[in-house]
Amino acid sequence: MISVPLSGSVPLSHTITYSISPLFELAASLHLLTRSPASSRQASWAEEMRSGFREERIWTEWEYFSPLFRSGVPDFLSPLQTKGVTSIEDQYDYFVRLSPLTVLHSLGSLRDGSNSSDSAEPIFQDAKEDADFVKGRFSLFLSSYWQLFFETIWETIAPRFVQEAERITLALYSPEELVACLKTITPGFFMTEEETQQTLVFDDGSPEQMTVRQFTLYPSYFSEGISIQANERALHLIYPLNK
Repeated sequence: MISVPLSGSVPLSHTITYSISPLFELAASLHLLTRSPASSRQASWAEEMRSGFREERIWTEWEYFSPLFRSGVPDFLSPLQTKGVTSIEDQYDYFVRLSPLTVLHSLGSLRDGSNSSDSAEPIFQDAKEDADFVKGRFSLFLSSYWQLFFETIWETIAPRFVQEAERITLALYSPEELVACLKTITPGFFMTEEETQQTLVFDDGSPEQMTVRQFTLYPSYFSEGISIQANERALHLIYPLNK
């Protein structure tokens, strides 16, 4: 059970916010390419991307990096880490500042969680020997994917994020509207009130009680399920947009 105490004033934007990460969406789309399509629309899109990779001669790079995306999105590309990365220039700066040790740690976690065939992929050994080289090569691949394919995709789906941002912003003017909005994402939200203190509560199925001060929503077009992260300070909820 995760509790988010609310102040008495509205809007509630000082406690509850939302964040949109194009770089995470790019990474989530690559994860989708490693999976069996859930619909004919996804299958058509995936085949178009694979064909495009071959035509633009980045298929070899995709084969090299695809093991990173088979089980999900690497930690260093999560929306919690990539806030504010909204352009190709931001992406370049992000990777310049990104520590090779962070990349190595993330790849190590992916390797340990992979099956034996995935863990033997060259990228994991290469990262162990020269994480900085792998980071640079990976940055170039993502830049190519962004410029050749994803920039157009992002322009198409961006209005969906604008609509969702407007929906969240309006909901922050009323605790009741906020709960109604959140219940469209997952039914585990409800409100409690004791004297003058209203508290937003999320039932995550855990018997442990946790109180946080900040709650951030991360709508995602390419994510297929809900992901929750919480610590002593904040609750983070990544969720798929209704398509």
